[in-house]
Amino acid sequence: MNKPTRQSAEACELGVKRPLLRWPPHRWVLVLVSASLLWRVVRYGMVFPMWGDEAFIAVNFITRTFGELSGPLDHPQIIPVGFLWAQWLVSRLLGTSELALRVLPVVAGIACVLVFWRLAPRMVSRRQSMAAVIFFAASYYPVRHSVEVKSYSLDLLIALCLIWQAWSLLQAPRTAWRWVVFTLSGAVAVWASYPAVFVIGGSMFVVGYRLIQDRKPAPWLVGWTASGLLMAGSFFAMWQLIAVGQEVNHAGIHELRGWASAFPPMDSITGLVTWFFRSHTGNMLAYPVGGNHGGSTVTFILILFGIVAMWRTGHRRALCLLLSPLPLMFLAAAMKKYPYGDSARVEQHIAPAACIIAGAGLVAFLNHGWKRRGVVTGMQIASVVMLSIITYGVIRDVFQPYKKVSDRVALQTVREMTERSNAGDRWVVFGSLEDQPHAPNMVPWGGSLARFRYDLLQHGHESKSILWAPLPEDVPAPGPGSVTLLLMYHDNDQGTNPFPKEQARRYLDAVTRRLGEPTVETIELKEDSEEVRLYRYTNTAVASY
Repeated sequence: MNKPTRQSAEACELGVKRPLLRWPPHRWVLVLVSASLLWRVVRYGMVFPMWGDEAFIAVNFITRTFGELSGPLDHPQIIPVGFLWAQWLVSRLLGTSELALRVLPVVAGIACVLVFWRLAPRMVSRRQSMAAVIFFAASYYPVRHSVEVKSYSLDLLIALCLIWQAWSLLQAPRTAWRWVVFTLSGAVAVWASYPAVFVIGGSMFVVGYRLIQDRKPAPWLVGWTASGLLMAGSFFAMWQLIAVGQEVNHAGIHELRGWASAFPPMDSITGLVTWFFRSHTGNMLAYPVGGNHGGSTVTFILILFGIVAMWRTGHRRALCLLLSPLPLMFLAAAMKKYPYGDSARVEQHIAPAACIIAGAGLVAFLNHGWKRRGVVTGMQIASVVMLSIITYGVIRDVFQPYKKVSDRVALQTVREMTERSNAGDRWVVFGSLEDQPHAPNMVPWGGSLARFRYDLLQHGHESKSILWAPLPEDVPAPGPGSVTLLLMYHDNDQGTNPFPKEQARRYLDAVTRRLGEPTVETIELKEDSEEVRLYRYTNTAVASY
């Protein structure tokens, strides 16, 4: 090893700054962790309009009590009841605005970065862990899902905590207090995260094998069995009390595109092989970025390098622990109970494994192709690339603070309608959440309707003054100087549930015969697809709009 020269020592004392690309990897780790946290805070602070997938859940915190969240929800959704209860409590403390309902996910998302940063060095070598952290810090999906009213960031945080506890057990499988902590955590976790059961089950198999390798495994295998039975009992209780009802309420979920394509075709070897490569080069492994149709092939290749590298470098237990959920996930997918490989969002619990193993793969790839100094340079270049991804993400979120243009337009429409409303105005929505002879059931219209419904309830004119599908004869007449506003919303993208034009015409005719001719305005939320028609009934010649 070359000794530092007097000149270089003096340069350090004088505080000479290194060029960006010459920063040591450990400094890059700190920069990228900080930048990743900043990305989450910026995205949260931009207050994206609620979009359909979030709105499916968000409306329930406005319309339902704590106890009602354990039953079927307003819109068919399968969501862990622990997350729903926690969100309901937050909503009662902070309200039901976009910022309030995203507090829990964003706090979980921030915690994920910090936990992963401290966990990775415990499981792999220093250089491998640094590569893993820079992968995780720049990963888009953990950022996106940490600022959405969904349980995905909690799935990731719970998975990280369970992996950490399981890893501690692997180091000292005869430590009673670690067993108690892991067992209690697992028993609670299955109520707050559905995929937690895969992490728990896989971890139990790995730890069980570790016990069998001991010289006197029998007493501890009894404890292992008791722990497994307690956590399994908690899971099955949750399944029977909560999950079965949600699944029945969402009977068509297994046929949805995002689920059906994620189930392995067990009747065809060729189809199974195709499914395997499509799944593992698609969105499931989009870290730091990627996508379907082979968009995550580079990450998949790095993971293959990482598997070999971790096995050869003595990190076999860590590798087995990280990969242990996959067989159980495959079994669940084969039974059509949980999707495998289609979307990163429902598989956030795999993100720790993907980033740690891919990080090990990156180091192995650099070691194979360059000398020792080249590995450091390669990681510095990778760090610059990751920082560029984060920078792009922050800039994009600042200049495009919405997921879809229609989300922004829908929210703006409701706010403008509210600004133009008077205290005595009444809003009538042509649509219900159940089948009615005089109005359509809006639930099959999907997420765009759920989003518009959330905007009405949260930002609309006095939500208590909004009537949902009253009989035509019960539509209130406008008072002096006020307006009765009839809203007819529809989304032409919902081809299987088209807007009932004839039913709408009959309803409109019946209301018009009682209240007189309205003025009509059509607001296009999405070109040639989504729109809302406003019919204003007044009892004066001058409308208040």
